[in-house]
Amino acid sequence: MRFVVFFILVLLIFISNAGALRLSLSPSHVSFLGEVDEKICEEIVVASDKEIVLYGDDKWALGRLGDGLRGYDLNHDSLGLEVIYPKEIYLSGERNINFCVKSKSAGKFYGAFIYKSDSGIGIGNFVEVEIMEKNNFMIESMILGNSFLLLILFVLSLFITDERI
Repeated sequence: MRFVVFFILVLLIFISNAGALRLSLSPSHVSFLGEVDEKICEEIVVASDKEIVLYGDDKWALGRLGDGLRGYDLNHDSLGLEVIYPKEIYLSGERNINFCVKSKSAGKFYGAFIYKSDSGIGIGNFVEVEIMEKNNFMIESMILGNSFLLLILFVLSLFITDERI
């Protein structure tokens, strides 16, 4: 009798694990740096060991939060973000997708990107976006370059005046 009960328990354990699904999403954290109205993209790999349909969603917060999703309750539209990715994917194995962001205004934005199945099983990653005003990169480079040039001219003028004395 004990053998029959043990056999049934082992059989139930194997049957329950036979339906397990493995999902992965990499990288687990994506960082974007760009300018206002610039479309910036990152390739993300989604993988599954079984055929599945996944539905994409993204949630945003005003600041960096902890590891959980609590507090990521804003829509990308409310932050002036345009977020582009496949909202529905049919997955069997591994697939590369493009996750793109475009912003109407400068700032730092923190989000979570999630794919879920009908059964509620899901996977996600965290997204960090820093958007600067247009030409901000060029202005900062010019200031740094001009400062360096002035420093070189100053040092050269010191050497020239020391040789005359």
